Amino acid sequence: MSAEAIRATAAHQRAARARGRVVTRVADVADLPADAALAGGYDVVVANPPWGELLGEHETNATLYERLLDAIDHLGAPDVRAGVLTHDIRRFETVLGADPRWRVVARPQYFAKGHRPRLFVLTRRP
Repeated sequence: MSAEAIRATAAHQRAARARGRVVTRVADVADLPADAALAGGYDVVVANPPWGELLGEHETNATLYERLLDAIDHLGAPDVRAGVLTHDIRRFETVLGADPRWRVVARPQYFAKGHRPRLFVLTRRP
């Protein structure tokens, strides 16, 4: 997450009167599961990973998505709800289908400047 994105998030928090309830972090998703201080403390995790268009590469997204799901598992409380927004829908669905930890509870699709990203809302499988 860039410094500009952090500033925008802080402004949105103030506008929503949600200060102190949202934690932002600049980190590589692959490093998060190693951070014991973050383990299991989050009820909601939201991610907007690179789609492989302007940032990232489609060829590496499968690995990115696997690491992202590992990070959500590490960060999330037992009843965590996660939202992952991606335009690389088929690749994310393939990774998600191979991961027995997650259940999709909603999959709304949006229109954004010529893209049609999908928001995957996830919960842990019982």
